[in-house]
Amino acid sequence: MDFNHELIGTVVHIHPKVICLLSKQNHVGVISEANVELDNYYVDFEDRFTGLYSAATLTTLLPTDSLLKNIRSLESVPQDILNSIEIIAKSNEVMDKINLMRLLRDNPEAYKLCTQPLQEHNAQALNNQNRRTIF
Repeated sequence: MDFNHELIGTVVHIHPKVICLLSKQNHVGVISEANVELDNYYVDFEDRFTGLYSAATLTTLLPTDSLLKNIRSLESVPQDILNSIEIIAKSNEVMDKINLMRLLRDNPEAYKLCTQPLQEHNAQALNNQNRRTIF
């Protein structure tokens, strides 16, 4: 499968300091089209606007297992919030992932532990894809 296609539907957070003509800094959206080679990622927002970004300006959620392991290590997170995060993280619904990213965005300590730059995500995914191709 084409890696560009695999990125469609990925929930991302726009870096708060990026220069954005749509004023979508610090917003959460969903990748609707991707071209990794050209470093072009079209991100759709709830207000039906679409912006073009580079991977360096986008952050995505860690894989669910890593996210849950990391969030459980935070002693400062109340149990009811932890329970909510666990339920949402296990969901495959895009809106749930958007809400999770917003929740993490608003908690800097959790955000650092539960997200990764899109560039890092892409490098890991492509590396895994190449390993599968070799064997």
